[in-house]
Amino acid sequence: MPPEWIRKQTLVNAERYITQELKEYEEKILEQKTKILVLETRLYGELVAAAAEHIAALQRNARALAGWTCTTSLAVLAMAQHYVRPVVGRKRGAGHQGGTTPGDRDAHAAG
Repeated sequence: MPPEWIRKQTLVNAERYITQELKEYEEKILEQKTKILVLETRLYGELVAAAAEHIAALQRNARALAGWTCTTSLAVLAMAQHYVRPVVGRKRGAGHQGGTTPGDRDAHAAG
């Protein structure tokens, strides 16, 4: 066994060795990991603080985007299923004519 190897740990049926150079390198890596975590935490805090300054605008945009997404999804579904807007008359009990809706499809499938 070379004299520069330092016994680090005894394992089941084995032993682990390290050199002084590897130990120093390992310590540098661990220090950098700590610095990275501190930096990430600071940057995340700054990001949250910056977003908090504009929370009202962000919420307005989120509501608008949610409405747009919902409307677009319904439009895509209507096109894919060939839904057609009905013409509604003024007569009582006349119902609608010429439309195709999910309810129509369910009624025809059941009947």
